[in-house]
Amino acid sequence: IITAIRSEAIGRQQLAQRALKGFEFQAKSAAHHLWLRLPEGRADVAAHLLRNGLAVVAGEAFAVDGMPPHAARVSLGAARNRAELTEALRILVRALHRPADTRQIV
Repeated sequence: IITAIRSEAIGRQQLAQRALKGFEFQAKSAAHHLWLRLPEGRADVAAHLLRNGLAVVAGEAFAVDGMPPHAARVSLGAARNRAELTEALRILVRALHRPADTRQIV
């Protein structure tokens, strides 16, 4: 079972590497998540992705020193299968290319 889980994690990381080519991110080859550097001035990206059903957490949630990274932790293990992950990565890439949302709702 452990070998199968590790193999699936590696496959998902490979999907992410292809989808996020050209973007700055860090990941271990068999990890179930990655850290994606967010574009400067785009604090809205993580919230936008959450509203669109993607399992991301802004770097602020992990900071213990008051200096959070301008990045998001992206879960690759939350998708039920690789097809679902592929679609999620498409949504992610589209969000990174879209203009900043400067509206404040609340």
